[in-house]
Amino acid sequence: MVREIRKLNVIDKVEKKKVVQRTLRLKLELVDKGSKDRIDKIVRDCPYAANGIINGQWFNDYEADALRYRVIGNVNFKELTDCEKEEYKNKLSSCEDILIQKYGTKRQATTERDIKNLFPEIPPCVTNPLNNKIVSTYNKVKGDIKKGNRVLSTFKKDMPIPTTLSSVVFGEDKGKFFIVWSLSRSEKIKFKIKLGKDKSGYKQDLVAIINKTKNICAPEFQYKKRNFYLLLPVKDEVNPHSHLFNDRVVGIDLGLNIPAYASCISNGSEFVDSEHFGSKESFLKVRLQFRNRKRQLQKDLQYVNGGKGRRKKTKALDEYEFKERNYCRTYNHNLTSKIIDFAIKCGAKHINLESLKGFREKKILGFWSYFEMQTLLEYKAKRNNIEVHFVSANYTSQTCSQCGNCDKTQRKGVNFTCNKCGYVEDADFNASINIAKSIQFVANKKASK
Repeated sequence: MVREIRKLNVIDKVEKKKVVQRTLRLKLELVDKGSKDRIDKIVRDCPYAANGIINGQWFNDYEADALRYRVIGNVNFKELTDCEKEEYKNKLSSCEDILIQKYGTKRQATTERDIKNLFPEIPPCVTNPLNNKIVSTYNKVKGDIKKGNRVLSTFKKDMPIPTTLSSVVFGEDKGKFFIVWSLSRSEKIKFKIKLGKDKSGYKQDLVAIINKTKNICAPEFQYKKRNFYLLLPVKDEVNPHSHLFNDRVVGIDLGLNIPAYASCISNGSEFVDSEHFGSKESFLKVRLQFRNRKRQLQKDLQYVNGGKGRRKKTKALDEYEFKERNYCRTYNHNLTSKIIDFAIKCGAKHINLESLKGFREKKILGFWSYFEMQTLLEYKAKRNNIEVHFVSANYTSQTCSQCGNCDKTQRKGVNFTCNKCGYVEDADFNASINIAKSIQFVANKKASK
């Protein structure tokens, strides 16, 4: 089949500039080693405080519900008349007044007051944002907790520690970047920012932040694997790409032999271009090597005697897991960047992806991180003003993209032959065209209709 590239002379209106948020993960190093004890106390106390906040909010809600039941009773608000609803609201307001009189403040503020008294080592710039963050997390899930569908969240030592935006100041000295964290008016801690080879281009972002040409949000500190990091949300303007056409769609077929096969169509059926990204050998060869080494190392660890604890014995095993995870994420980053570049080259405004239902039970997911790839593709598409849609993957590889005939015998390995019209093509290409044409959209990438 001859695939002709058709370029449509359509001029889209230039859209207004949009903003997308991404998070910089900056590795930090203390300038004054004497401040390490102060940092260790904050890292130690914050998980205790966070768990105290969420448990305190649950207790306050339980007490408030008990008070409402005693004052109002078990009433279905939807079944009440307008007059009864007003009376219900007045009684509800009186219950809140009783609780405020009892606690001396609003229910949300009680936990912040308590952690300030219980954990004086936590600075004021952390207590308020920490309380707000945990309360917001609790409010999102408290309905499921009361129904018994989930339990209260627990926070560990490596949890992100929020702080106020005004407490962190960025600076540069002889080409080296640093931050100053103001715990109070008289107490400040200085960190060096270690960029390393700077493959992510964080240096340009830091220069823009110092020059105040890039907006940032309230940062978070994180202590993980004996390193200290700054998680800094920054706001980037979305590249409008005025040459993107609303009637062009890129369909992505995911597979093991070819990780991603992309095809672009226009006006619902006109073929524009196609390209495949990655290969089975390039991905599985390295990852299987990691798995074989880990498996052999696990067998060898059975014969290790002596003390030193589990961490010492499994240190080499943990390093293999970290290297394997890093390799997979880097591979997915490179793959998704190529897909976005392909969509921009074709002028496609939309990308259709398969939902993940049906892949969970297959062994293939043990080797290939589909979900991570789709997540990375989503945020990169958003930065380039491209919309991502998830469609049902049912029968996309068994349906002819030319006549629509569906038969499971039509696909034979990497080849596709239609039993009705005789259409012969690469099976992955045929599936990607079907995905691009599909309008069976699903709301969640994990579930399909």
